[in-house]
Amino acid sequence: MPFAISIPRSEESGCSTTRRAGAILLLSLAIPCAIGASTVEQQSAQAQDEPAAVTLDIGMGQGSPGASVLIPATLKISDNTEVGAIGIEVVFPHNLVSFLEVRKAIGADASNAEVTATVESVVEDPEKSVAIISVTSEPGMWIPGSTVVELVFKVEEDALVHAVATLEPRFRATTAGESPSPILPTAVDSGVIFVGETTLIFSCLFYMH
Repeated sequence: MPFAISIPRSEESGCSTTRRAGAILLLSLAIPCAIGASTVEQQSAQAQDEPAAVTLDIGMGQGSPGASVLIPATLKISDNTEVGAIGIEVVFPHNLVSFLEVRKAIGADASNAEVTATVESVVEDPEKSVAIISVTSEPGMWIPGSTVVELVFKVEEDALVHAVATLEPRFRATTAGESPSPILPTAVDSGVIFVGETTLIFSCLFYMH
């Protein structure tokens, strides 16, 4: 049975911000407007002050106007936790980027997972849309800790260089087996897409090493 991806706001996971501080500071040398990117409100594992059983990391990317950008969605799974299915919602500003598709990565391939994706509008904020992704492993298998899928976005043609599109995730996971149950606590790390020439960041990284 496909995994239901309706995610109540009361179960939204928190967004860890400390892990990204160094990376965003480095990228801001090439993209001044990157400083101050917003993150999802902290809840779940952070609020409960206990280690997350499953953490979802939405990665970072960069592209010039009109270019496609691949954003990895990676799971970190604690020992003795078998993930059978995940539901991901990624809210993004559609004036800067649009969601094109989801591609299987090593985690989905390893579990012979069924992967689906849809895009919906955000009723509360007409300037944003939400990509809804469902990943369900084959019966008798489970999703390993790895990059599970890659999200493909396109930078809008009229997006301003140096703009930053924050990718705000919500996340839910259930156990593998015949009687799936919610996995708690979970945590998420938000992602970003920087609008700009890729060579700017690459040259910046080169000269800083």
